[in-house]
Amino acid sequence: MNIQDIVNTILETSDSGRVIRVLDKAAPIALSFIGLGNQATTWPPKIEALGVMVTNKCGAKCEHCFNNSSPDGTNVLGVGDIEILVKHLLNNDNPLKVVGLSGGEPFLYEQLPLLVKTLKKYGVLVTITSGGTAITESKLKAVAQQGLDGLVISFDHFHTPFVNRRRLINLFETAVSLNIRTKVSYGIGPGVESDLRKLNSELPSEVELEIHPIDKIGRGVDLQDYQLDESHSIGKECSNCSSEFSSMALNCDGAIYPCCSIGGFTEGLKLSHIDEIKNGASIVDSYKNKGHLENLHGTGVNFLVGSVEPYRKCDVCYRAMNSEKLQ
Repeated sequence: MNIQDIVNTILETSDSGRVIRVLDKAAPIALSFIGLGNQATTWPPKIEALGVMVTNKCGAKCEHCFNNSSPDGTNVLGVGDIEILVKHLLNNDNPLKVVGLSGGEPFLYEQLPLLVKTLKKYGVLVTITSGGTAITESKLKAVAQQGLDGLVISFDHFHTPFVNRRRLINLFETAVSLNIRTKVSYGIGPGVESDLRKLNSELPSEVELEIHPIDKIGRGVDLQDYQLDESHSIGKECSNCSSEFSSMALNCDGAIYPCCSIGGFTEGLKLSHIDEIKNGASIVDSYKNKGHLENLHGTGVNFLVGSVEPYRKCDVCYRAMNSEKLQ
């Protein structure tokens, strides 16, 4: 039985009315709040979503973490630097609609309420993606008071060993009561069918559930693939990356990457740095100087296949951009 069949069975046997989606990859999560990115062929791309990794410090060290966050993380972005990039994008005619804050664990970021308040001045949706290790009711209320629009909590086989399940379920209920659009990001792992049924019975019906395979990148690069069918394998022709490139990532070390936060540790995708923007550099010029990014935007990863072992689209990109063959 594949994942969609499991979901269909859950929906048929449950009256929760929950929204459940099966995605072909984990990210970009921020874009999921506004729909799929633009498919325009325009180069450089227009940015609709900005993902910001505010810190790489986390209360957990999950075996699959794509950005290698841990309790030992020390990188922290300043609110001012994040605001500079947002202003730069808007001033260069980008239709920025959403800024997604993540980590590490964003609820360990002491300036989180101030950051949400600052970003809301620019008329964008603001979302937070968390592993749940540092969320408290008071912290949740503090960001809600500043206008937080969406909350995503990663809640699956990989994250639950680090959290109190009952406490987290209660916090989902708090988020719903605060009128925050709330989602679970569920990475496919062992025991998926029984786990999804349990989650569906525990969560408030208003909480959306988004199910995705684990990207084989970061600490998860050699993790067993728990995807239950081959529908998302790249054994067939892959689409280009134009929708992914309607988002951008700002890493906690100040580096800027196209697409989602996978770029936060993929050197071959590096676009610029926040210090360069502060010194007057243009993101538009950075795109124009990266011919391989234009190929990804227009053609996709197919031109990379052959240099690396084939996996799903983002896995291929990650492996190729870190391959000595392309250095």
